[in-house]
Parts: sequence; C-alpha cells; structure tokens
Amino acid sequence: MACLALDVLLVAAGVAAVVRMVLNSVLRYRDSRIGHDRARFVMVVGGARRRTEVIPRTRLQHATASASPFQRRLRIATFATRTAAMGDLLLRDVSAADVEALLAWVRPRGSVSAACPVDASASKKD
Repeated sequence: MACLALDVLLVAAGVAAVVRMVLNSVLRYRDSRIGHDRARFVMVVGGARRRTEVIPRTRLQHATASASPFQRRLRIATFATRTAAMGDLLLRDVSAADVEALLAWVRPRGSVSAACPVDASASKKD
C-alpha cells in the first residue's frame, strides 16, 4: 500500500514539474523583450521570475547569435552577450532580423575613411 502511494506521489510530482516547465517556457517567450539606444542595451527576460538588465554599450565585451536547425526553420535565434560584471546574458527565440540588428549595433564602428579608403588620385579633378 505504501509503495502504491509513493508511485502516485511520484507521478503527481512529475506531472506538476512538466506543467511548470511548459508554463515557464510560454511566459518566458511572451514576456521577453529587447531594446537599445545609442548608449544602452536593455533586456527583459520573462518567465516565472522576470529580470531586467540595463547594460551600457561600453560594457559589452562580446555578442553572438546562434540558431538550432529548429530555430532556423522558424527564423528565430538565440542572442548572447557577455559583460565582466554580469557574465553571460541569453535571450532565446528572438526573430532573426532583430538579432542581426543587435549584432550590427554591437559591432564597433570605425571612421568612414578607415572603412572605405578613397584613392586620392581619383578624387582630384584637373
């Protein structure tokens, strides 16, 4: 009799864990947000516990994007960034266009002359 009660308890705990994982996944997807301006990157990670991270652009050390085959099929990706103080920050299931825009924003911007050298002889008109 005790064995049957233990089995029922384990099954109930397993079902509760699965329901909690599914609910947390749906909330995390629904409540996650990203944004940036010239100086700051803001990331809200949802789920059962919501966390807001505001990171100055100068503190971002590294940013990457990755996508599994399933994410590529849905045109979404995972954006990851690293700071010295907070470590790695992940935002899953972001649209691929948003991830590309974020990566372009994070990339260092050089001067125009360094990016596109102009031939001095071609610009002179005689």
